[in-house]
Amino acid sequence: MTMVLALLLLCTKHTKEITPPQDALEIKMQEILAKVLGKTRQNIGINQDFFTLGGQSIKAAKLIKS
Repeated sequence: MTMVLALLLLCTKHTKEITPPQDALEIKMQEILAKVLGKTRQNIGINQDFFTLGGQSIKAAKLIKS
């Protein structure tokens, strides 16, 4: 659950710039988001908004299961 909250917090900034992950935790979170959102890792940066990327409540629930 803590990782899910961290994922959502990391993805709350509103920018289109794709900033790559900087450490192992951010890489893992990027992998999880890519899987849940059905996107490639290269299309998910650490400064992008979860909901702008296509996230919604159902997909947020899938994050909790991940």
